[in-house]
Amino acid sequence: MNSLFLWLLLTGLAMAQSWPQTFQPNAQHGWNKALASDGKAHRYETRHFILEVPSPLEHTQLKTFTQIIESVPIILKKIPLSLLTPPRGSRARVRIFATDEDFIKAGGPIKAAGLYSGADRHVILRGKYFFSEEGKQRPDHDLLIHELTHLCMHENLWKYQPWFNEGVAEYMAAAHSHDGNFRFNQIHTTIKDHINLRNPPRQGMTTVTSMSKLVEFSGKDWVTQLQQLEPAEILSPYSASLLLIHYYFHGGPKRRKEVEDYLRALSTIKYRNQPIPRLVTAEHAQKIQTKLKRFWAPKGLRLQFR
Repeated sequence: MNSLFLWLLLTGLAMAQSWPQTFQPNAQHGWNKALASDGKAHRYETRHFILEVPSPLEHTQLKTFTQIIESVPIILKKIPLSLLTPPRGSRARVRIFATDEDFIKAGGPIKAAGLYSGADRHVILRGKYFFSEEGKQRPDHDLLIHELTHLCMHENLWKYQPWFNEGVAEYMAAAHSHDGNFRFNQIHTTIKDHINLRNPPRQGMTTVTSMSKLVEFSGKDWVTQLQQLEPAEILSPYSASLLLIHYYFHGGPKRRKEVEDYLRALSTIKYRNQPIPRLVTAEHAQKIQTKLKRFWAPKGLRLQFR
C-alpha cells in the first residue's frame, strides 16, 4: 500500500463532512531528517516525501518547506471529494534545480516554472523561484503547492480534463496563505488576489480563456495553447480553470454533488480506450461564463473572456 495512504488511514483522517475553513500545520508536520547526498543534491526525508535541493537548507527554511509539502495531502483529504489519489510505492520526490539548464535536462519544459512528471513520479522546480543569490527573493511556495497537488492526484490525472486538473492545483495554491497554512473561509478574496498577482488586469479587465474553449482542451491542446500564448497571457487558462473550479466547489450543494458524481464516474474508468466522463459541456460552459462575469464584477474582478 502507498505509504501516504497508509499514514492517512492510521492517523484517522476520515473524509470531512464539511468543507475545511482553515488549516495550520503543527510540529509533527515539520519533521524531517537529512539523508546522504547523492553528489548532485542535498537530500531530506519528510514523513511522506524526499526533498532534493542544490544547497543545504538552514533549519527554519527546511521546516517551512517540510510543512508546506506535508500540508498538501492533508488538505486534499479534508476536502470532501475524492481528490487524493497519490502514486503508489515509495516516497515521491520534490526536486529543485539550481540552474534552468539542469531543470530542462531533467525534463522541464522551456517555458515552465515547474512540472509534475507522472512517469517519474516526482516534482521538478526551477531554483530561481525559490533561491536567489541576494537572498531577497520570496520563495514561490504557491508554485510548490500547485505541483504537489498534481502529485497527490496522480492516479487519476490521465482521466481529468486539463482544466479540472490545473484548476484544483490553482485552487490549492490560492487557498495557501503562508508556510503550509490554508484559508478557505475568505476564498473569494484569496482567489481574486491570486489571479490579480499572477494574471494582472490591463485597463481594469482581467483576460482569461473562454469557458467554452477551456472545457474542450485535451492535454495536447493545453500544451499547444501555452506554446502559442504571449508571456503576459500564459496564465489566462490557469485563471479560467481556477474560476471554474471555484464555481463548482463553492456554488452550493447541487454543484458539489455534480462534482461528486463526476469523480465517482471517473473511478469506474480503468482503461484509456474507454469513454471519459465530462463535468462540463461547451454549451453549458458558455452559460457559466455569463454567471462568472456577473458574480465576480462586484468583488473587484472584471473578467474578459477570449
